[in-house]
Amino acid sequence: PDEILAAIAAGNFRIIPVSTVNQALEAFTGIKAGRRLKAGGFSKGSVHDRVDQTLADFYWAGKSPGEREEAVKECKGRTGRRSLRRIQER
Repeated sequence: PDEILAAIAAGNFRIIPVSTVNQALEAFTGIKAGRRLKAGGFSKGSVHDRVDQTLADFYWAGKSPGEREEAVKECKGRTGRRSLRRIQER
């Protein structure tokens, strides 16, 4: 414990109490965690939004253009505009 207190006093690290995973994400990244939007997706630029975009990029990287067009057709009317726009952008 003394070593930990000395490291804190030296500014090597700090202890940040958090109650939720979102608070921890914000403390670790300095970026808002974000919230789920009614239209689908998350607050733009948030940690959750960036993760969502990265996962979608991985998913669509393995799909052909024909599969992407089919997904757009299937999603119309069933998903939020933002989610549909992301499919179309890939």
